[in-house]
Amino acid sequence: MDNQYGILVDQKNNYLLGRPVEVKTEGKEDAYTKALDKIFTDEYWETMQATGENAINCGVAWQFVYVGNDGELKVKMLRGDRVLPFWADEEHKVLDAALYIFPITVIKAEYYTHDGIRYFVFDGDRLIPDSEKEDSAYLTVDGKPMNWADIPLVPFKRNRHEQPLICKVKCLQDALNQLTSWFADTTSEDIRNTILVLYNYDGENLGEFRRNLMTYGAVKIRRDDGQNGGVEALHVEVNPENFQLIQNLLKRAIIENGRGFDAKDERFTSGNANQMNIQAAYSDIDLDANQMGIQFKASLRKLMGFVDAYLSAKGITPTSKVEFVFNRD
Repeated sequence: MDNQYGILVDQKNNYLLGRPVEVKTEGKEDAYTKALDKIFTDEYWETMQATGENAINCGVAWQFVYVGNDGELKVKMLRGDRVLPFWADEEHKVLDAALYIFPITVIKAEYYTHDGIRYFVFDGDRLIPDSEKEDSAYLTVDGKPMNWADIPLVPFKRNRHEQPLICKVKCLQDALNQLTSWFADTTSEDIRNTILVLYNYDGENLGEFRRNLMTYGAVKIRRDDGQNGGVEALHVEVNPENFQLIQNLLKRAIIENGRGFDAKDERFTSGNANQMNIQAAYSDIDLDANQMGIQFKASLRKLMGFVDAYLSAKGITPTSKVEFVFNRD
């Protein structure tokens, strides 16, 4: 496998989220700002980077907001391929409910609604209530069950179509893997590049011909021209230049269709790496980063709704507007 797709995923995720996102507030250092610093820690930005990678792979990833046993606000990532959302609108901006499916020893599911969480277990092809858990609210405040105003599940989308990156390059990546595998097989010592042809030593039917060719790397042929027996060699030549040409074409197509950048681009290696050339080489990945950045900022604003509600419940009033700045690398 020549995993160019994996390189694209790492490029895009680290280009946008390789550095912690800056949290800017309008006010001075006050209780609200200090409280935000305790929520948006290095641990959260690690979760954010994992969210970005999963959003690229799945089209959309999710962050679940909850209050831990220590009373502090927590955020954890839910993989996009394990969440089944039920949207209230065609634009996928308002969440009506969601089903979170995860395997343990059995396959369990948590159903998130505005009224709280319901717990289920898969039994064949149907869901049955989980006998080990009772339906519950999202929060417990002063011993009383309470729910958020919205479902505490925030989608982080790669783009507005929620399309995984693999959809753009899968056929090209498969072709590259197949080509690489074929070339390795062809040049392997287990595959015979030289076939011995023995004249006037025996005739063969087609089945024997194929079997002897694969087993011994030799075929026996009878001549009717009266010549004596002999041995000749047929050489099967593999031209590595043809392989390298197609390989480079496929890699270039993967980079262009996946909107990545080629670190080995001649604009970098020829000694002409000026500002204009660098901007041109990064233009495609910039397009994707702009699109993903807009989606993630909208998600972070939605996340802030839960953060502000939590802080208000603790007596900390939001004092300023919060802005998130992506420090692209």
